[in-house]
Amino acid sequence: MGGKHGDELCPRYQRAIDIIGKRWTGLILRVLLAGPRRFGEIEDVVGGLSARMLSERLKELEACGIVERRVYPEAPVRIEYALTEKGRGLQRALDELQRWADRWECDAPPVRERRVRLAKLQRWADRWECEPDAADERPHSCDKARPLSPASSQPY
Repeated sequence: MGGKHGDELCPRYQRAIDIIGKRWTGLILRVLLAGPRRFGEIEDVVGGLSARMLSERLKELEACGIVERRVYPEAPVRIEYALTEKGRGLQRALDELQRWADRWECDAPPVRERRVRLAKLQRWADRWECEPDAADERPHSCDKARPLSPASSQPY
């Protein structure tokens, strides 16, 4: 499995996975494969990525020699991020990952997104209470549901 390292994984492979396997890194690299981008452009394309996390990831990738930060002395100063030769060397690996995803990943939302949807549904369900239907005396008829006040169990 590890080639000349016997049953151990190659330390270079481990380091590569440590670098590009961090959350958001693969998406940032994918955006930069299209060419140099400004900070805000990357932030706009990668939904859900905070400015703080983007800044952190770009600094890490720059320290590893995968991304370079280009400062243009204009008014106002323009800063772009671009892949270095080392970063562009990841294109084949990222393209293969895209092909794998196209073949094997379904269209279902990511697990985190499903959890968020379920949590929102639960909060909605917790907010509404079913009133008894006087017509047929069923204890839980949901067609007359009313929201509950957060402070009490009284309808608004």
